[in-house]
Amino acid sequence: MLTVKIPPKSKLDISRQIMAYQLACSFDAILENTTTGQRYSLRGKWSGLLQYDNPSTTLTQSAL
Repeated sequence: MLTVKIPPKSKLDISRQIMAYQLACSFDAILENTTTGQRYSLRGKWSGLLQYDNPSTTLTQSAL
């Protein structure tokens, strides 16, 4: 939560930016049960948000 005090006869410009990485990939994997030694092959495709970072907010005050 952010508390902002705005002086009379002024204007605020607020800008918000987040960098996000969208990924689409194919994969092959082998899962192994370490108790029995049994192996399971896995193959597929995945698409989604890999990560996001660098959230930034800019607040600029100016007179009207």
